[in-house]
Amino acid sequence: MLGGRKILPVILVVLASVFIMTLFLTAPVTYSSQDPYLEIHTDERRIWSFDTTTIELVENTTTNETYVNVWIKVEHMAESPFGGTDMLLWHLDVEERRYKVSDTYAYDTDGLLVES
Repeated sequence: MLGGRKILPVILVVLASVFIMTLFLTAPVTYSSQDPYLEIHTDERRIWSFDTTTIELVENTTTNETYVNVWIKVEHMAESPFGGTDMLLWHLDVEERRYKVSDTYAYDTDGLLVES
C-alpha cells in the first residue's frame, strides 16, 4: 500500500484539475493536440483556457502548504483597443478552495505585449 505522502501529490494534481474545470462548468471542453491549452469556459466576451503542460505541484515545507501552479489564458473577443489576451499564473490551493494570481501579461490583438 502506498504511503499517504506518496499519493498526496497525485491526488492534489487531480483535485486541482477538477477545481479548474468546475470553476467554468458552463462551456464544453475542447482540446487540440497542437495547442497545449485546454478550453474550460466560453462566454460572449471571453475564452478561458489553461496550459496543460504547466501544471506543477508545489509543496512549501516551511508553511506546510501544498498548491498547484498553472498558467491561465483569457482571450478577450472584443475589437481593438479592448481585445487581446491575458496570461495569468494561478496558484491553486485545492484544500482551501482558493487561488491567487502572481504573474500577469497582457497582449493586444496583434500579439504585442501591452502590460506585465
